[in-house]
Amino acid sequence: MPLFAICSGLDCDYQIQLQDNKDGTSVDTPRECPKCRAPMIVLCPRCQFPLVRNLDAKNPRCPVCRQDIRKVFWDSRGRAASG
Repeated sequence: MPLFAICSGLDCDYQIQLQDNKDGTSVDTPRECPKCRAPMIVLCPRCQFPLVRNLDAKNPRCPVCRQDIRKVFWDSRGRAASG
């Protein structure tokens, strides 16, 4: 199952598959979104499950814990910055 990375930007729909379908090689994960420069997410910030499928860009939910991936990402970054 190929891995995906999604943009953490709340208004951005950028996603990238992290494996080339033609030859099966890995694709480098960008640290920042090429569209909006927000950090990229490769694991669910709540349960750490890898993002293994293309997600709904408007409502990206983890297939395991069902949490909103972007919301949990930004909530956790806010706590880390204030803690």
